[in-house]
Amino acid sequence: MTTQSQSQDKIERKKQKVEKAKEIFAQHQARVDANDDDRKEALLIARRLQLNHYRLEKLKEKEKDSGYENDQEEESEYEPTEEELEAVEPCVNFDKLKECDYYKKKKESLARKKEAERKARSLSKEDPAVALEKYKRAVDEQGTYRKRSPSYV
Repeated sequence: MTTQSQSQDKIERKKQKVEKAKEIFAQHQARVDANDDDRKEALLIARRLQLNHYRLEKLKEKEKDSGYENDQEEESEYEPTEEELEAVEPCVNFDKLKECDYYKKKKESLARKKEAERKARSLSKEDPAVALEKYKRAVDEQGTYRKRSPSYV
């Protein structure tokens, strides 16, 4: 009897280990799937950036050759198709890239400039009447203020 109960205990422990391993595997698989989604999203962004870079280079060459200046608004509305994105391979020349700290500092610098501009413009969120007066005064200085219909306000 003891050998049979011992073997059943061993089998139970093995089953528990297998279940635990399956749980761990499922957790790891979920992480891999999440990372794969992030990778695909990053690749899509990289392809869009690379395609946009190629398009801008072609436009600059065209402008340089013909002396024609292109309308930027028209170009910003361009949305690439999936086939175009699939055809583009992102540049992987890492020799030209700068260190990560450079980009972090640049990003922080832009955030500081943005915040300084917000403070410099400082429209009062608490009092819309004051903001409207500031707006009217600024527009009157330019001489282009037009009163709008009450339905717009």
